[in-house]
Amino acid sequence: MKYLLLILLTLSVLHGYEWIPICTEEIAVYDLAQHFIGYPFVLACEDGLLIESGEEWIQINTGLPVWNILHYNYNEFLLVQGNGSYSDGVYKFNENSLEFEVIEWIVYPNFLVQNAEQEFYVGSYNGLYKSSDGEVWEEVNHFSGMNCRDMVFWNNHYAVSVSGNIYGVHYSDDYGFTWNSPSTGCPNITDIAYRLDSKLFGVLPDTSNSSGLWSSTDYGLSWQIEFYSDLLSSVNNDMSGNTFVGWEENNGVAIWSNESIIPMNEGLLDLSINNLFVNPIMSVIHMMAFTDNGAFMLTDYQVSSEKKLLLPKIILSNYPNPFNPCTEIRFKISEFAKIESINIEIYNLKGQLVNAIPVILSGVEGSVTWNGNEDNIHLSSGIYYYKLSIPNSPVKKMILLK
Repeated sequence: MKYLLLILLTLSVLHGYEWIPICTEEIAVYDLAQHFIGYPFVLACEDGLLIESGEEWIQINTGLPVWNILHYNYNEFLLVQGNGSYSDGVYKFNENSLEFEVIEWIVYPNFLVQNAEQEFYVGSYNGLYKSSDGEVWEEVNHFSGMNCRDMVFWNNHYAVSVSGNIYGVHYSDDYGFTWNSPSTGCPNITDIAYRLDSKLFGVLPDTSNSSGLWSSTDYGLSWQIEFYSDLLSSVNNDMSGNTFVGWEENNGVAIWSNESIIPMNEGLLDLSINNLFVNPIMSVIHMMAFTDNGAFMLTDYQVSSEKKLLLPKIILSNYPNPFNPCTEIRFKISEFAKIESINIEIYNLKGQLVNAIPVILSGVEGSVTWNGNEDNIHLSSGIYYYKLSIPNSPVKKMILLK
């Protein structure tokens, strides 16, 4: 079955879309970070960092692969780098001085993530580590000795994929205070990602009889196969709920939709994918692909010449912006169709959902007033993004000032 699937994927051609090169340096790229507003990209690479400077890229060579990088404060980034050396760990990077400062020694780090509560997590080949400020780190005892590969969040639901002799997706329903071990039959998943409807996707890599894309509709408790395929490397979902998959070798990127694989490789110069990434700071719906030969971005892919998506035109705005203490979010849908209710979804800078406000429609227009709260808990000042919970919704930016 998996071989027929790959043949169909290879023969099918999607026209009308093109990947835009972000960086075409001959260097493996794994992750990207950016300042809050209007500052250049910083790429995590096989030998350090690449920093955008006008039309050029400045390479900062550390001698170690940087796996993940996050914007930390005004001019500093937090990152994890290492490959089993004595220098592996969590670092700060100052873009002004171009200097690195070691924060915590952690051997073989796999990922660095941050949740909606602004807590940091690092997964390594021998455990999971947590920090509330990026400075002081402690081990999460449940994962001691485990090879933690990836971690994602959906409100109070946390999930960690673990590989090796002990494998599966460990999950928590209380913000990570207590953890459940994988259920029987959970596959050996590496890369994981939540979709906007809370469906959790996971990649089983390599070339086993079970390799392919898997999913869970109960936050990681039980898993079902979506499709079988060898050498999948990554999965991610854009801000419209499109599910993308990438392959380690030759097959590039595709959208998985309604039991169909739609190739998305026009203009993609390297078809071996290290990671798929969505940058919530971008103002357009997009997907980024990181390869061994640079980074590429795909936008404006909602309509295919082969599979035309009939989507409504949406006008979305808020006033005032910036705001304190509240703002009115307004929308208008040109094609009302059968939509009777809709959510206005609000995300933080990490692309994490912080609120979903239901709206009962009585026509093609609607509005809600948002006061920056979630469950009566005040959110911090900063930049937030909002969209409608239907395909083709634009993503708009608003600023909460206190």
